[in-house]
Amino acid sequence: MKYKKEKKFGDSIFREGDRIMQIKNNYEIYWEKNKKSFESGSGIFNGEFGTIQKIDEKEKNIQIKLRGMHLVSLSKLNMHIV
Repeated sequence: MKYKKEKKFGDSIFREGDRIMQIKNNYEIYWEKNKKSFESGSGIFNGEFGTIQKIDEKEKNIQIKLRGMHLVSLSKLNMHIV
């Protein structure tokens, strides 16, 4: 069985590959999309689903792919919204 990195925030434990749901709007969080052409913007919204792509201990953040295309990095300060 492959080991998955994990990170505890409050009472929750998040692991790479976990599906998450955004539970609060945040209009200021930056996102990037790099499919055919690079695109970026801000704002993630209540009800959006995503998958944890990477837990980065060095940078102390979690990268989440939302809607299968937008990549968002959340720090400990923002984990209360997922």
